[in-house]
Amino acid sequence: MKRMLVLLFAVTGLLVAVSPASAATAWKGVVVAKDVKRGTVVTASAGGAVRTARSANVHVFKIGQRLDVRGTALADGTFRAATVKANGRARTAKVKAVVVRWQKAQKRLLVSAGGSTFALSRTATRTLASSSEHAPRPGDQIMATVSLTTATPLATSVSTLGRLGVLEVEGILTKIEAASIELVVAKAGFVTLALPAGFVLPAGLAQFDAVKAHVAVGTDGKLTLLSIRSDDDNDQVDEDEDEDEIEVTGTITALSDTSITVTPRSSPPLTCALSKPLTGFAVGDLVEIECTSGTAGVLRLEEIKHEDNDDEDDDDDHRGHGKGGGDDH
Repeated sequence: MKRMLVLLFAVTGLLVAVSPASAATAWKGVVVAKDVKRGTVVTASAGGAVRTARSANVHVFKIGQRLDVRGTALADGTFRAATVKANGRARTAKVKAVVVRWQKAQKRLLVSAGGSTFALSRTATRTLASSSEHAPRPGDQIMATVSLTTATPLATSVSTLGRLGVLEVEGILTKIEAASIELVVAKAGFVTLALPAGFVLPAGLAQFDAVKAHVAVGTDGKLTLLSIRSDDDNDQVDEDEDEDEIEVTGTITALSDTSITVTPRSSPPLTCALSKPLTGFAVGDLVEIECTSGTAGVLRLEEIKHEDNDDEDDDDDHRGHGKGGGDDH
């Protein structure tokens, strides 16, 4: 959607303003990545929190620039910028992210955070939070100290905080095969995602489309597709990286004693295992579900409610129950 933009120059820096937005969130951050074609700028705030702002004027911002941002949150975890003000520069930043791929030959990490996938150069593989050393693995949640004096931010130190079983990958769909798809991410590397048996890609999705994918991370680092949608579709699936969960709004299309399948309006079905049979829900109901990753990336239902009536809730805790209950993954 095109919007009228006004460029304002002030003593304190560049101010880019767009039409006002309601219920805006304000934050301060340092630019660690940007994608002009996608219209996004990625910022890291104190403590490593990463946010992505969508703006038509991304091209004016530079790596290392300090920004004051106000924006409206979108369902995919990014923000539609209302105002973005540049205010000085930083030489370093903290970045909390999840590893998508470690490109050993290029000494480069492809990471996901704040609704974006971007690259960090890396000169070493030592992990500071562990006595043992290992190459970064897909699903590793890291805290990186990043130098911003080069075109590609350089991770000068990396601490491994833990591991996630589900992560989000944003990129360009470059290859579609019977058992897998391939994305190019951060304009820096390819990532292969395995397709579960019977998985059907959304109608209209084509090669070279910009997409967002939710993937399960196996114990061997293999990435398996859970859901995929156009990067322009921000109202169907939401993921909280810190909590390792996916939220989906859609219609129940399959329900058994051991699993539930919910199909969003414009995304593929998502199936989650159940620890016990559900009551009060049936095929055809419009619901919102929250699923978390269990062992080997299998999704397990944590919460479900009728989307058309907030008073009709059935919040079930499935942690630690029903292993192997869902056979769709």
